[in-house]
Amino acid sequence: MCVTVRKIEKVVLLPLKIGKNPRFSLLGAVLVVLLFLFLLPGQTSLILAEERPPIELPEVVIIGKDISAFKTPAVAEKESPPEMPLGFKIQPAISSEKADVLSSTPPGIKTAPPTKGLSCLFSNPLTADIASGFRSDAAKFKLGLYNFQQGKYNEAIDQFDYVVKNYRESSVLPAAYFWLGESYFQLGRNDLALESFLAVVTKYSTDNLWIYASYSAGWIYQLNGEYEKALQRFAPVKRQSRLEEGEIAKAARYLSGQAYFRLKKYQESTREFASYLEVYGSQSVYSAEALFWQAESLYKIKDFTQAERLYREFLKNHPDHSLITEARYGLAWSLLQIGEYTQALPIFRNLETEPQLRKGFDNSLIFGKMQAMLRMDNWAEALEEYKKLSLHSPSGSLTYQA
Repeated sequence: MCVTVRKIEKVVLLPLKIGKNPRFSLLGAVLVVLLFLFLLPGQTSLILAEERPPIELPEVVIIGKDISAFKTPAVAEKESPPEMPLGFKIQPAISSEKADVLSSTPPGIKTAPPTKGLSCLFSNPLTADIASGFRSDAAKFKLGLYNFQQGKYNEAIDQFDYVVKNYRESSVLPAAYFWLGESYFQLGRNDLALESFLAVVTKYSTDNLWIYASYSAGWIYQLNGEYEKALQRFAPVKRQSRLEEGEIAKAARYLSGQAYFRLKKYQESTREFASYLEVYGSQSVYSAEALFWQAESLYKIKDFTQAERLYREFLKNHPDHSLITEARYGLAWSLLQIGEYTQALPIFRNLETEPQLRKGFDNSLIFGKMQAMLRMDNWAEALEEYKKLSLHSPSGSLTYQA
């Protein structure tokens, strides 16, 4: 029980003349004491205690189970994984047998000779000079495409850049811009790659490579942390009905969910990941990641029951995934939030035995364990966990909240 105490600055007892009769003197003294107790209720304990040494409190004082801080754990205490890997950026397929320009022509029409024949022409030292002698826009473009396929990105840039600068009315100009961007991207020169992709987006909206350029520009915006711009570029890619079964549409939908999550628009990211799973099913290329990040998004909007369900689904369907530890961690926190303390505690304990935990993970596990113990009335164990947390992170935010 907490007692509110008011400090008494000074108590003065005035002399009282009662007379010489001892009986009256004794009665008067009793009356004075009773009057003093009546006028100053609850304060005699303070006066008596002033002569005792102060009580040394332990590091943490648990006043009662009904404290609001222990009723509902702060959602922020569950940390999201620090990274959302993008994977590999998809580019238009160029097989070893053919190299379709995919530009300014209806889908399916082959507009470039087989790459195999092109490779023989340029790789043969007897014919290389002859091939290099072709100065037409198509020849320059094909030479650039050949160099790109061989991993000679600087040489490819030279050829594509030549087409862009010298053949302003060429039918292969959109493709030259696009593959120029891809070449820069392969060299990590993302600023120049973005410039080339946006040239296709802004100038050639009817070209077959436009959708790939929009996707590629969105990818670079995502890498740069410009998530709003990334969403703008991914939007038309998702809407392409002819690409709904294609990898590029899948990637755009999944990456849109990532962008919303990083923007802390968790309602939108929940819908985007759910949409991905609804359209492409549970066996698609990004299905595991979409399921995990949908669970994370649900946790962020405090739908702990649904988050718990999806974490369990992820653990069941993807037991060997690289996010398995993060999913177990999310499950433990979801269980804690919905009051399943006896289920949450062993998961927190098991996670501590993981050989490699990301930085800061261990402190959050200790905090989670302590919260579960408090709700299970394990006060002594909770106190030990607090001491452990204060040693690990004496000035950390979790220690302060604990």
